[in-house]
Amino acid sequence: MLYSPKPAALSDSVLSQWIFGALIPLVYLVIELGFHYQLINITAETVNDETLSGLEFWGRVISGFGLGLTIYRLGFAKLANKLLPLALCLVGGIIVMWNVQRELTQYLIDSASTEDKIASVALS
Repeated sequence: MLYSPKPAALSDSVLSQWIFGALIPLVYLVIELGFHYQLINITAETVNDETLSGLEFWGRVISGFGLGLTIYRLGFAKLANKLLPLALCLVGGIIVMWNVQRELTQYLIDSASTEDKIASVALS
């Protein structure tokens, strides 16, 4: 039997599958778990508005990153040139999640009762 080395494209494909199939989701999971750990720590103590604004910012960015990875994996992972679609999916995911979360928060604030708003101000 003759030995024939694997083509470079095949090994690049396997490496790409490992990177986009396991490594990137694992890194995202670690970041998400770290964020939730910090969120739990912050809720146990009183915090200032700057800390809450930072938490809101990074929460939206991390959610958008997750949405972008999902969109990329579902639609563009089979493309040969992976960097540009990945970057576009990540940026698009962050933009979409930022606006969706902002609108959802505003809706919840607008629909809250006066008693809930007063209680929220008193607790903060």
